[in-house]
This record gives sequence, structure tokens and C-alpha cells, in this order.
Amino acid sequence: MLVSTDNVAALSFGAAKETAQLVGILSSAVFICTCYGCCGALRQTIRKGLCSGRKVLCLHQLLLLAFLLFTLSQYEWINKREHSLRLVAEDKQSYNEYDKFDSRTSKLFNNAYFESLCKVEDDKSTTWLLDFVDENCPLDMNQDSCTLSSSNKKKCDTSCSALKGMTDYTTHDIKQCCPSQELCNEGVKAACPYERCRVRIATELVHWAHYTKIATQFVCSLAGFLLILSSLLICFNPRDEIEQELLKTGVMTEEDVEAIRRLKDTHNVKSKRRGSISVQELDTLKGGQNSLFGMSKRNSARVSPC
Repeated sequence: MLVSTDNVAALSFGAAKETAQLVGILSSAVFICTCYGCCGALRQTIRKGLCSGRKVLCLHQLLLLAFLLFTLSQYEWINKREHSLRLVAEDKQSYNEYDKFDSRTSKLFNNAYFESLCKVEDDKSTTWLLDFVDENCPLDMNQDSCTLSSSNKKKCDTSCSALKGMTDYTTHDIKQCCPSQELCNEGVKAACPYERCRVRIATELVHWAHYTKIATQFVCSLAGFLLILSSLLICFNPRDEIEQELLKTGVMTEEDVEAIRRLKDTHNVKSKRRGSISVQELDTLKGGQNSLFGMSKRNSARVSPC
């Protein structure tokens, strides 16, 4: 939200910094997992060894599955938060009590609001929040009404002068003043900026939760698609060469296969092209040893490579 609204300077707030760091860590983990999967795809035909293609791809699949489950849980959490925020935005009085999300949001918003008021010099890290307050929140907490004097900014004094000396003030009296950090910290909800602007904040969060849900659905679909492709890649077997197929069927021996490979290497070096190996060349290389290639073409053709 901060990037899309050109308020990157707002990342100077502690909560925004923590969120940005968490997103950066998760993005780096996904990038590393993707690179690991690419290595597994490149080694897919390697069947032996600790880092064989299928072993690497299996671990990549487990990481993808864990990521998919994590994304689904986040989608469910966002969906619940959107529902609860929508209820608050539509009927605040029926949902006066704070849940855990409301309590955390209230603490973050209150601290950011009072920090913005107490800033000695205005900059983008504070003005974006005060601009939001001016446009969406009640008039009794905007910049014109609640700007602190230079002396009060230095000591961050947000107490209401109209309430000084009063001990039996009411909620109505508190709402006549700007939000007070002292009273808010004492647990007086009416003196907290979040309580006064709760409906508009909930409406804004519902708006962004909707787009976050769409992005989460896309990520879930992509993770599921990659999981299916990874499964297909694990099951893929490249076609064996003809001598390998004959070895599996028992028509050839290991010595025959090695002889064919040596002949191919020698032939490729000399002619720089791949060619077929004749029966006479194989018999010559084996030095007259008894070979299964001595049988007729007719009998060899009758043996199925499968």
C-alpha cells in the first residue's frame, strides 16, 4: 500500500520496517526455493548420487507443499479479518470490543499518530498519515485542530488543557479535545485516535484486504500449478538408447554395451558424426570373443526392446 501510494518514506515507522523485512525474507526464501527446483530439473536424468535429480525435486516438492499450506492459511486468516473489519465498518456499536487484531492495530495506529504530531520537522514519513487523518477521520483530530506548539512538540505533550484540574470528566468532555496520549495510555478509549477513526480505518483495511486476497489466490494457484509440474517432471523418464533396451531384455551383456560406447566415442572423434556400429566392428573390438551379435538380423529383429 505504501509503495502504490508513493509513501515509501513511511517505512521509517517500526511496524512498517518489520513488515518490509518479513516480506523481504519470504521473497528471498521463495527465490532460493525456485533456484533449487531449477537445479533439480537440470539434474533430472541423473539417477544416482546424493544430489540426484529426483531427490532434489522431491525436496523441492515438499518445500512447495509447505509454501502452499502456508499461503492457504494466510488466505483464510485474511478472509476472517476482512469479515470482522467489514462488520465493524458497517456497525461499530455492535462490535465495540477489540479482538487481537484490533488491539494490535490500535496500538500501532496510536503510536504512529502521536509520533507524527510530535515530529519537530515535517517529512513524508509523517505527513502521509496526517493527510489520511485529515481526509478520513473526524475534524477533532486533524492537523489544523491538533497541531502542537514547539514547546509541546519537544516534550510530546498532547494533554488537553480544557481537562486540566478536572477529575470527573465524561466521554463527551474527552471528545471535545484532541486525542491525548496520556489518557490513551491509561486505557481511556475515547482519547485514542484509533477509537475515533476506527470506522474509516476498518473501511480502508477492508479495501486493501480485498486486493491482498486476490494476490494470495494467485500465489496459491501458482504454487499448486508448480507442484503438479514438479510431479510430472519427477515421473519423466528419457528414452533409452537401443543398446540399453537390449541390455534390459537380456539380449546384450554389459561388455557389449561398453564396447558399443567405446566404438561410438572412437567413431565420433574420427568422423565427427554419429553413425551406426556394424557387427563386424564390434566383433573386431572384442577380439573374437563370443558375442550375442553373432546371431542373424532376423533373430535380432524378433526381440522386443520392451
